Amino acid sequence: MRVAVTGAGGRLGSALRDALGGSSFVTDVLAWDIPEHNLDDPASAERLVGRDRPDVVIHAAAWTDVDGCARDPQLAMRRNGTAVGEMAQACVGHGAALVTISTNEVFDGRRTDGQPYGPIDVANPANPYGAAKLAASRPRGPPSGRPETTSPAPRSRPRAGASRRSRLWRSFEPPGSSGRPAATSR
Repeated sequence: MRVAVTGAGGRLGSALRDALGGSSFVTDVLAWDIPEHNLDDPASAERLVGRDRPDVVIHAAAWTDVDGCARDPQLAMRRNGTAVGEMAQACVGHGAALVTISTNEVFDGRRTDGQPYGPIDVANPANPYGAAKLAASRPRGPPSGRPETTSPAPRSRPRAGASRRSRLWRSFEPPGSSGRPAATSR
């Protein structure tokens, strides 16, 4: 099986690349990273998937600068939302499976029962980074005819520190919110 890993030079991508390289079922690990795979280039995904024809793409690439995402929500959506959709379309077009990675930032951190977030918990991002990652995890319909399921990343422990989040996030309003600020700073 040929497996491509986006963001292969990052922490998660490197770990995935190393783990997959030692796997008996993976015949080839394709390491895609900047500049070859560029989240700002709408043609990047199609070009790479079409050229390398992986069986599976693990999309670990993301703009993880949470404060940078807060300063530029449109760029956050481009890199962490739209680029994932482009990768999904490229994978569908070439018959590859796609694995995406979410984040605990899709939850607002207001849970008080001490329990971890799980796949059935309602996502409510408190910042643009979380909103973009949530947008990327939303099903766009099963273009291949196969059923499609997605859920945000479950947490092993409750998210803490929402009150310490950057002041930049105070006025952020995720898509479909009630119009109230999603998080506050102290």
